[in-house]
Amino acid sequence: MLTAAGVNPMGLRQQIEKDIKTITTEIERLSIPVTTFDQKKYIATVSAEDETLGELVAKVIEDMGVDGMVAVEESKNSETTVDKQEGMQLDKGYLHQLFQTNPERMDATLENPYILVTDKDIPSLAVIKDIVVECAKQGNKLFIISPNFSPDAIGALIDNKMKGSLLSLPIQAPSFGLNQKNTLQDIAIFTGAKFITSDAGHKLEDIKLDDLGHADYVTSTKSETIIVGGKGSKELIDNRVESIKTAINKEDQDFDREKLKERLAKLTSGIAVIKVGGATEVEMLERLERVKDAVAATKASVISGIVPGGETIYLKAREVLSKDSLLYKVLYEPFKKLVNNAGLNDGQLYERLLTTKIKNPGIDVRTGEVIDMVESGIIDPTMVSVQALINSSSVAIQISTTGALVIPDNAQMSQLPKRGQN
Repeated sequence: MLTAAGVNPMGLRQQIEKDIKTITTEIERLSIPVTTFDQKKYIATVSAEDETLGELVAKVIEDMGVDGMVAVEESKNSETTVDKQEGMQLDKGYLHQLFQTNPERMDATLENPYILVTDKDIPSLAVIKDIVVECAKQGNKLFIISPNFSPDAIGALIDNKMKGSLLSLPIQAPSFGLNQKNTLQDIAIFTGAKFITSDAGHKLEDIKLDDLGHADYVTSTKSETIIVGGKGSKELIDNRVESIKTAINKEDQDFDREKLKERLAKLTSGIAVIKVGGATEVEMLERLERVKDAVAATKASVISGIVPGGETIYLKAREVLSKDSLLYKVLYEPFKKLVNNAGLNDGQLYERLLTTKIKNPGIDVRTGEVIDMVESGIIDPTMVSVQALINSSSVAIQISTTGALVIPDNAQMSQLPKRGQN
């Protein structure tokens, strides 16, 4: 509506970006640090909706550290347990959703796969045909890490999966340049694979089964991959760790030192696997999702702190803006929508929030009463509140400056505003 009234979209964009930066800084300033075990337990319990599960999640995160790897998977029985294993996390995920093996959870898991590690591109499946055939004969799975895969290679692997001839999972090699080669060699040592590298004149056509590595399992999402239980030689892994430690002590460039530390963490930190059980499959799957939420919420809270929930953090943080600011008015809307959806009057309740002496005031939408949100357990990770604001403002800016959207469902087109009505 502002652009329809003649407001310059680019000027509006600049003002929104400026105000967003001011607001996010204020939210971070208002953030409450999470440092004690009791705080972690409290957050995990609220997310898991179960005190026992909350305490278990808090203990795992306390033990592994905020940067430690924590995986959540189904248990083989009704018990929920924690298993500490050797593991390595990579910031690359599956290359196509058709590689998923668990569409409900949107992940791909290969148990006891063969593992091919190379710094050479895969231009087609023909170059690794022999090893693909051998893996298929063994009735096994194939996990491939390479810098690049051609569309033809990806298509052929998907086709083999669909036909049931070979279950495979290709991912792009993490990092770039020399650090990528070093990381690939780390992975090869961790899994017991031969590093197929162009530096040594290796050819993809010459790969044998003995050149492939192994692991207990590999799990990939759209954005990350975890290799658990690599079958590499402990002696070689220990030697690699010592080599990286020596390199860290000698490195004088901050960037390169940080990359070395990242590689060291991948080889030494291991992974904690929370195996969630239940009396029935339905109960187990429901508990599994709650534990995943608890792990994510607790980690996010430890990293960034927490803020009062119930959309009240935006009401408090917006006071650093001018009352004439567009964003000042917009930040009232989440609170308004929340209480209106509960059948309550937002205007009356907002006035009560302004006059109360409660430290972290908010509305209990079940009763309409003003309560301390933090003491009542109605909290959000600071990271979530900030990211929601950044993401929504980004969408608003793009719409206001382009005046159009591209969406996949034509049925939704009639619900979009006409050009000039944004």
